[in-house]
Amino acid sequence: MKQICDLTAIVLAGGKSSRMGQNKALLDWHGKHLIRHVVDQLRPVAKKVILVAKKPNDFGFLGVPCFKDLNPASSPAVGITTGLFYSSTEFNFILGCDAPFLNVVTVKRLYDAREDYDVVVPASDHGIEPLFGIYRKRCLAVLEEHLHRGIFAVRQILKDLRIKVLPTDSWTQEEKMSFFNMNTLAEYDSAQRYIQRRFLNYPG
Repeated sequence: MKQICDLTAIVLAGGKSSRMGQNKALLDWHGKHLIRHVVDQLRPVAKKVILVAKKPNDFGFLGVPCFKDLNPASSPAVGITTGLFYSSTEFNFILGCDAPFLNVVTVKRLYDAREDYDVVVPASDHGIEPLFGIYRKRCLAVLEEHLHRGIFAVRQILKDLRIKVLPTDSWTQEEKMSFFNMNTLAEYDSAQRYIQRRFLNYPG
């Protein structure tokens, strides 16, 4: 797949991982850290890949720019704001660090649907997926305003942006698995079993 020249992939790695009990970005995923797997998956589609974290020094081994959250609050909205602040491209793909099944075809689908919307996100069986979407650089001002007012819920912030929700009814199961994330050890184990069942020769 050809890289999208005006797209930055922003990986959010600033969560507390409290339910996981350890830093989920550093979990083993087929012989490499999960965060490296995610970054490697993004390289073919995004011209630039950057990380946002509370402790950027933890990820120096990746060799990609890593920026410290601009706000001490623990919220994905802070990570998105920080990523957009440091991004130099108009379009930005937001993704959490705990998405092992990213299919880059889905990123291209979202990008191609951008039109003049501020945000493009898919809709899964659980509703919209705000941490798996295309965000324009111009969203930064709205995000900063909400954080200044103490509003940290991403879904609430999206109400003040022009958002396009992309149906996923026609997507394959593998594409829909792009939204799967891991917050607990049980979900981590579930992801490992999924690999064993469907991708016995999964390259990681």
